[in-house]
Formats: sequence, structure tokens, C-alpha cells
Amino acid sequence: MDGETTAECFYEIRVAATTFPAAERLTPNWAIYRWLQVNLLMGVDLLYRYKLTLQDKDVMTEKLATELENDILDSQYVIVAALEGALASGDKNVRRLWRLIGAKGELVPAPLPNEVPAGQKHNVGSDVGRIGLCCQIPAMSVT
Repeated sequence: MDGETTAECFYEIRVAATTFPAAERLTPNWAIYRWLQVNLLMGVDLLYRYKLTLQDKDVMTEKLATELENDILDSQYVIVAALEGALASGDKNVRRLWRLIGAKGELVPAPLPNEVPAGQKHNVGSDVGRIGLCCQIPAMSVT
């Protein structure tokens, strides 16, 4: 997700809450910038993975609740790592999210087997690049 799309989403949210800084001041080294960027991508990812099955109350098992909790914790880890400038993880989803937000910094360990190195194009249907690469998140409207 590029900086312009993140700034547009932030601007739309800021309209409703005047305590936020001006969108023009936001850069990737702001925590709110990374929080918004990661949470927008996680929303798309969760929708893609779980479709709308979460609307069915019988679908929410203890195992699924634990998976969702882990996804949320992983996203928080990526936010902090982006602000610090380095990420150490062997988890494919964490590493994929790191690449999708365009974080600058060291990714440890070096590319895992079957992982597309940073800076190279992903195949749209691949596991590594399944979200955020073939679509843009439209600007949100706040009513």
C-alpha cells in the first residue's frame, strides 16, 4: 500500500475527528500512519481469507478465534517493526505484510524458500502476494 493511498484514507478519517494531525504531515515514520496502513491491509486480508463466514455465529470456533487473535498480534508486531526499521520473523504472513506496507529496513532471516525477494514482482495468484498487489483500496467516505 503506497503512501498516497494511506494518506487519502487518513484524510477521510481525519474529517470526522479534528484532533488528528493534517494528512500532509504524515510520513511512514508516524505510528498512526503505520497503524492505519497495516489495519487497512489486514481488513482486506481477513475479508479475503474468511469471506463473510464470520457472520455465521456457528463458524466462530475457539480455533478460529485463536487464529484471529494471532493475526491481530502479528499485525501489531509489523507496526512496531516498521517504526524500528527491522523485522525478524519466519512467519510467511508477517513477512508478506511487511513487504506490502513497503517498510524500509532489514528483514531477518534472508528470503525464505519459495519467497519472492523484496523489490521483485509477485505473481498475482501466488500465496505471497495475494492481497494489495492487484487492487487499490478506494478512498473511504465518512458520513
